[in-house]
Amino acid sequence: HMPLARLVGGTYVGKVLHEVYEHIDTSAPDLKAEVDAQCRRLITGALLRDEIDRIIDGIHLSLTTPLGPNLGNETLAAIGSDHRLAELNFEMAVTELTAEVRVSDFGRILRDVIPAGDVLSDYVDTLTHESFDIGLAGLINGSIDAVLQLGTDDNPQLWITDYKSNRLDQDGDDTLIAAYGQERLFEAMAHHHYPLQALIYGTAMYRYLRWRAPQLSNHSHHVKGFSYFFIRGMVGPTTPPNTGVFTWQAPPELWQRLSDRLAGDAL
Repeated sequence: HMPLARLVGGTYVGKVLHEVYEHIDTSAPDLKAEVDAQCRRLITGALLRDEIDRIIDGIHLSLTTPLGPNLGNETLAAIGSDHRLAELNFEMAVTELTAEVRVSDFGRILRDVIPAGDVLSDYVDTLTHESFDIGLAGLINGSIDAVLQLGTDDNPQLWITDYKSNRLDQDGDDTLIAAYGQERLFEAMAHHHYPLQALIYGTAMYRYLRWRAPQLSNHSHHVKGFSYFFIRGMVGPTTPPNTGVFTWQAPPELWQRLSDRLAGDAL
């Protein structure tokens, strides 16, 4: 049962679905009713209006899908809205051009800190290619879909997350759900350079945490990594393991290394 599998794709649809996820209160006593209310309030365009029941069903299933062992097998429904920072807009300062900070430096630092065989190893080769020798200076700005807090207030575990409505099925797939296994998810992540996006987001979150929670002793340790939710493949409690959710746990020194480099420190 994959209500969102055949839903039309495109930027507009993704934007509308993002808005729904942003406004859903997962602490509501009746989650299905909350999803229903937000969908009917926010989905008004003719393109999606006829699909509203399917969308409500699919979003509710995505919220009740286990997110995997890195996130304690929690579901989005189980993480209350008071532990979710939605649509975090940021501006992050970068040193002057004379420091010659490049986008490819993200790849070089990543290569230094990840263990052999890490799932991002091949992407490091892409990110360190000369085509990414693009200078950075001034300000980087962006918007993180949601930061989820697990753990405790004294020892928070923060995850950078993003909702993706990409359709990944292809001719020849045995089943629709097979299109949302880890290999296909990573292909989509690499193709769209989502890991680079997530590395920028994680560095911004590290700096934000350093500013907002100076009492923590090791801010890099608390930004645990990123998790991208491919919602078409998130079909509730019966979702096969390792399906629909791509999660990567960061080496603990990564964020400080990236932040220091953006501040002009040598590689």
